[in-house]
Amino acid sequence: MFRTASRVALAVAAALIAVAGNAMAASTSVTGAWTCTVVRAGTIERPIIFTFGADGTFNYSSATTINSAVAGPVQNSGFHSRGGGRGEWTKLSTNVFRYDSIELLYDANGNAAGSFTVESTLLLTPAGQLCSGRPECQNQTTVISLGKYQFEQNDPDSDINGVTYLLPPGTPANALCNRLSSGAGFPGLPIPVNVP
Repeated sequence: MFRTASRVALAVAAALIAVAGNAMAASTSVTGAWTCTVVRAGTIERPIIFTFGADGTFNYSSATTINSAVAGPVQNSGFHSRGGGRGEWTKLSTNVFRYDSIELLYDANGNAAGSFTVESTLLLTPAGQLCSGRPECQNQTTVISLGKYQFEQNDPDSDINGVTYLLPPGTPANALCNRLSSGAGFPGLPIPVNVP
C-alpha cells in the first residue's frame, strides 16, 4: 500500500514539475509577432514588426527611413523599396535572445540597390517586453549597417563590384517591443493595433 501511494505521489510531483517547466519555458519564449519601436543613429522613432519563428527563422517588416530629402545618411540614397528582413534567431540564456538579419533594398525600377544588416541581442524584460540598446537593457546591443551597391559602369544590370556604406557596420540602434497579442501596440508611438 505504501509503495502504491509513493508511486502516485511521485507521478503527481513529476507532472507538476513538468507543467511548471512548460509554463516557465512559455513565459521566456519570443516565438510569435512583436510590435517594436526602433531608433537608429540620427533618426527618430519608427515602427517595425518582428516575427520569431519556432524553427529559428526571423523576419521583420520595417517603416524606417531609407531615402530622404533631408540631410543625413540616407539623403537621396536612391532606395525606393524594401524586401523585408530575413534571418535567424537563437536563445542565448533564460531571457536573452539574438538575431542576425539582412534586408535587400531596391531602386525606383525594382533593381537591387543595397542591403541593410542587423545584429542584435534582446532582453525579455520582467514586464514582457523585448529590449535592446536602451538604458533599461544596457547589456544588450543592436548594431546595423546600410550599404549601397556599386555596379560596373553604374549599370544595375551589371555585376555588383563594391559597397558604399551610408551607415557603417557597427552603427548603434535600439528597440523596445510588445507582443502583438498584448494589444499594447508600438511602444511610444500613437499607432493603433487591433488584435481580435
